[in-house]
Amino acid sequence: MSTTTTTGASATPSPHRTRVGLTILLLGLIGGPGAWIAQLLASYIVASRVCYPHDQPLHGIGAESAQIWSLLLAINVAALVIALLCASVSYRSWRATRSEQPGSTSHLLEVGEGRTRFIAVVGMLAGLGFCLAILFDTVALFVVPPCIG
Repeated sequence: MSTTTTTGASATPSPHRTRVGLTILLLGLIGGPGAWIAQLLASYIVASRVCYPHDQPLHGIGAESAQIWSLLLAINVAALVIALLCASVSYRSWRATRSEQPGSTSHLLEVGEGRTRFIAVVGMLAGLGFCLAILFDTVALFVVPPCIG
């Protein structure tokens, strides 16, 4: 799909798409949500295996509590780092493509130009939003005691 510029030359809606690869854009876009999903699943697996080893839940895990808490904290910190890295990848992609098309924002939205830049911005928002979600999950480690029955 091509559009015609004011000079009559044919151009694509994303002229700077060669500056940022599709793999990098997708990493920035889905990395934050993927880190959050992995953090939730890993935390659930660890906590459920320790607190429900059989058909009846434990009402406290005693000395193992510090080890499990440390493991859950490490999972959350790793997910947070991954989400932050993916948000920074999107930020770098946005900086490489921020001058993709001249004109006002409303004009660019009408004609659908600047797709590479748009994906980078959405990746930044998703990465930072899921960083916040991971931080909220991390706060639960400090507030909720392990293996409450």
